[in-house]
Formats: sequence, structure tokens, C-alpha cells
Amino acid sequence: MNDNLTEYCVNILEKKVNIRRLWKEGFRRDPLKYYFIITYPPITLAKRISEQEVYSNFSVDTKKIALYFHIPFCSRKCVFCPYFSIVPNKDQQLGEYLEYLKKEIRIIKRYIPNNLKVEAVYIGGGTPTILKPQLLNDLLGYIHKEFRLSESVEITVEVHPEIVRTDVKTYLQILKENKVNRISIGMQTFDNNILSLTQRGHTAEESIKLFNEVKKTGFPCVVIDILYGLPDQTIDSWLEDLKVAYDLAPDVVTTYCMEIRDWTKNYQWYVKEPYRFPNEYLYHLFYIMGVEKAKQEGYIQKPVMYYSKVKNHFKYATDIFAESEENIVIGLGISAYSWVNGYQYFNYHTFEDYYKTIREGNLPIWKGIKLSLEDRMARMAMLNLRLSSCINKKKFRLAFGRDVCDVFDKTITRLKGLGLLQETNHEISLTYSGTLFTEEVCILFIPPTTKNNLKGLKGKYDRFYRL
Repeated sequence: MNDNLTEYCVNILEKKVNIRRLWKEGFRRDPLKYYFIITYPPITLAKRISEQEVYSNFSVDTKKIALYFHIPFCSRKCVFCPYFSIVPNKDQQLGEYLEYLKKEIRIIKRYIPNNLKVEAVYIGGGTPTILKPQLLNDLLGYIHKEFRLSESVEITVEVHPEIVRTDVKTYLQILKENKVNRISIGMQTFDNNILSLTQRGHTAEESIKLFNEVKKTGFPCVVIDILYGLPDQTIDSWLEDLKVAYDLAPDVVTTYCMEIRDWTKNYQWYVKEPYRFPNEYLYHLFYIMGVEKAKQEGYIQKPVMYYSKVKNHFKYATDIFAESEENIVIGLGISAYSWVNGYQYFNYHTFEDYYKTIREGNLPIWKGIKLSLEDRMARMAMLNLRLSSCINKKKFRLAFGRDVCDVFDKTITRLKGLGLLQETNHEISLTYSGTLFTEEVCILFIPPTTKNNLKGLKGKYDRFYRL
């Protein structure tokens, strides 16, 4: 089937998905609007808010807690990167940032009981492995020292292939000694021309070399990320990406659809030369090729865009973030965001404000929003679909005292009629066709009032789907 994968997937797209019917119904994938939904509501709707507002009457009860740490530095800025990151001007800047991050940890501990166990830790960026080994060791050691981590804690660190040019064995040994058990390697593609074009700063050979070193070191879960929608990417190059990825036999493969945000270099490029990017049809075809290749190789898809041979491979997302109505997610570091006490809040996006607030002994909270009941229900529905592929009816009812099918009656009925959602006695889930339009399906759960407030807004640092 490998030789006929493209033809097989075209047939699925045309006949099983019936993409042209869905297009007529308004389900389109506009790369300038597309947004990988990871939180809700967007920062555009947030207002200035204080630490006291968020944490007044704060109670953790029996909630699970996850921690995210943002390392906002990279050796270079990839042309497609929409995240908050900068190229540091000197190593001293990295050390200074970590000192403030540790101070922020001490401040947040005012609100976290010593007996509360952290279930998941995620260190992302930017590029966490831009830190020198001793700095990375210092950060991980401090996290272990200051927080009580669960015996089954999942600790994820994002790793850049560039580190193979350094003392990679020292890096990996430090991660191993600090009980990191999930490594996520951003490979993006195995096409060296596209890697150079997008300024990734590594070759396909270096990605593969790093993967082999990581596996040799013996981490329980190794994830490799590849990306579709890249400039000059073709069906043949995507087929090769999938082949190489699965030949490596990682524990998890993720296939992300590239976002094109208007503050990235990619945006200007796309506006001037859109023909160099895959078209809308290819976006869908590439996704299906990823799904079907994973099936061939015996991988299970859950959540959308994650293909795994191991169970419970991403507790941070599926067990805690997707169930955030019941749990707590605290982001630390510049530009990080948190879900606490019914509030979503965002840290400052400038070093000056981030450092100044911490020096004053306060959490570096920039903006936030206390969600209405309608927005909390929408958040749960959206994150459940995105991160668990389904909405559990019983959990929804326990959280809000209402039936999800009553709350979103018209939306669910329409999406079922279009073959994008399906229903059982226990859950509402995405169909095969629905997974092609996960983000577009999710935004239909946004309450009308919130949707009206979002229309036409284009806030700074906001990556949310444009309405």
C-alpha cells in the first residue's frame, strides 16, 4: 500500500470525507486564519488583572496540577514560528532569566500546598536545550526541589536537533538524571532544502542522529514532530517525511499543520508567493496521508495529530489540560498562560515588565479573564475535542449540572448532520471527517456573545482563530 498511499488517500478525501460537500457547507482551511487551539478564550478578550483577583478564595481541593515552564530563547528564529522567542545576545541573559524564573516559582508557591503533587511538567519554548547543560541541570533540579512531584509524574522537555553539535551525551544524561521521561524532538521535515529555507538550523541527518542518541539513552517516551504546509513542500517530500519518521520507530509521531501568523516571516512570503505553499486541498490530503500511514505502522491516533504506540503518552494534555475544568495548569515564565480558579491569565510579554513585577514580589500577571459559565462550558467542549477527541457526557454533567447535548443542541445537531461529529450514550466525538476540521469545529462552540466580541479583533500576541 505504500506505493499507492497518495491515490488511496485522495479516494478517502473525495469519497469518504466528501471534501467538496464540506467546502460548500463553509468548512474551509484558510492558512492565514488557521490556529491550533491550545487554550480558550484568546488573549484579545483579556483585561488587566491582579494576582489578588485570580487567587482570592483559591482552593486546590483534590485537583490535579500541571506546570509549564517557558524558555523564550532560540539560536535563530524559524520563519514559521508564531511563539514568543528571541535570540539571546549573550549567555548572561539566559542565566538572568533563569534566576527570575526561580523567583517566580517561589512566589507561586504561596498558593500551592506542600502536599499537592504535580502530575505533569512541560518545559517548552523557544528552545529549552539552548541552555548550557549546567543551566538546564540547575532548572530541573530546582523544580524537583521546590515542588512535590507525583511518583508517576510526566516530565517533558522539548529538544532541538542542533544539540548534536554540542556535548549531546552530557545533555541527555542530565535529562535522564533529572527523571525527564518524555522527550519531544522538533524535526519538522527531513527535506534539507526546506530545512534551510525555513532557517531551522539543522539537517535531516542531525535530526536522525539526535533521535538515535535519545533512544540509546533510554527515555520511556520519545516524540518526533513533523510539519506540513511548509514552503516548497510537495506530495513526494511529505511521503518521504512520513517514511523516514516511521522508519525511526519512535513512541509517538505528531503531524502538525503549519500556522501562518502575520508577525512571522512566513506571512510576508505567503502573501508574495502563495504558489510556493501547499494549497487547501493538499493541506487535507497531507493530513489524511499522516493518518493512514500511522495506521499502516500500527500506531493509534489520540488525540488528533498524535499517533502513538504507547498508552497515556501525554498526560499534560489529555489528563490535565483537556480536563482543565477539574484541574489546574500554571504557566511560569515570560508569555506563559495559566488556568486557575476559573480564570485564564497571561504573563507579561516583555522582559522589562516580567522582571519588574517579580522584583516587586508579585506574579508577573499581565492580563486575564474570569470565564462566564457559557465560556467555561465552551472551553471544556473545545479542549476535550482537541486534546481527547471527544466530550465525555458524564464529566460535562458533573462539572456544570447540564447535558452537553442540551447546551450545544443546534451546533451538535448540525455537525452530526454533516458527518463531523458522532454520538453514543457516553460521548460526543469527532468522526474521521471531523478530525480534518478540528479547529473549525471547535470554534462553533464559542458562545454568541463571545463570538461577537471577537469579530474583527486582531490583538497583539493573539494566535487565536480569526473570526
